Amino acid sequence: MTATSWSSHASSEPSVVLKKQNQKSVLVRVSSRLRRFFRRSTSFMRVLPDFLIVGAQKAGTTSLHSYLESHSDLYAPKGRKELHFFDRYWKSGVGHYKSWFPTAIEQRLTARRSGTPSLCFETTPEYMLYPETRERMHELLGPVPLVVLLRDPIDRFWSAFKMYQSRWMLSASIEELLEADPALAKHEGRTPDPSLAVHSAFISKERPLTRGLYAEQLKGLYEFWPRDRVQIFDFSEFAQDPRAICTQVLGSFNLPPLDRESWPTLNKGHGDGFPEHHRARLQSFFKEPNEELAALLGWTPSWMRQEP
Repeated sequence: MTATSWSSHASSEPSVVLKKQNQKSVLVRVSSRLRRFFRRSTSFMRVLPDFLIVGAQKAGTTSLHSYLESHSDLYAPKGRKELHFFDRYWKSGVGHYKSWFPTAIEQRLTARRSGTPSLCFETTPEYMLYPETRERMHELLGPVPLVVLLRDPIDRFWSAFKMYQSRWMLSASIEELLEADPALAKHEGRTPDPSLAVHSAFISKERPLTRGLYAEQLKGLYEFWPRDRVQIFDFSEFAQDPRAICTQVLGSFNLPPLDRESWPTLNKGHGDGFPEHHRARLQSFFKEPNEELAALLGWTPSWMRQEP
């Protein structure tokens, strides 16, 4: 083989591989669309979720979802933890939402085989955050059971901030985000720095700091849900003994406990490394909301027990 012919052969080989990869990618996309079309066209036969995990962000919901998903009597949408129907895709219609769940016949057959209830659920931490999502959930599902995990709001904020930086390429520093937040500015008796107005849209949409105002959000839920329909757990206790928390959740649905050899922590965020001078600042911001939360819950969250 001449040098010219070898060069031609070598250069054509990657293009053949790339072509095959592109063809495979197209087939995967087409197959996925066909499955979605089938599920959407049969949505009238499908069920709605029996319960929801609704928050909070960066408080262990990914791990809890994964553990419960492994239970033989529970069904969660395949490969999709967060459906975001009630906050992002509401206008897509109920058929879109139901297409993620099994048919009523499938659910009944599963329950008959196991002799225990067969339940469906999904997990989207934003659901407890916004007033409109709480109203929409109740409008469509009624007072279905809700599961909530709560974490030290300062550690939760820091973990979310690190996520925003790594996944969304957030350009703001921690100092800039705090200086631009109107809720913190109001608490400190100042106005937000006008030079940081570029971050206003992000703060308004994501509410990185005020997501930690849990009492406000729970009161919003209690406008629609009886308190005994909302299970609330402490993230610290969940991290220490996930088996016990899962057993409580499952027991509320008359389901047997999970039998797992390991309980890996998924989507682990950051709770350490938060600048101490900012921590003192946010302890002041969350002091009254935390006290309101403890009064609302009737028990003291772990992060308040640790404070001096």
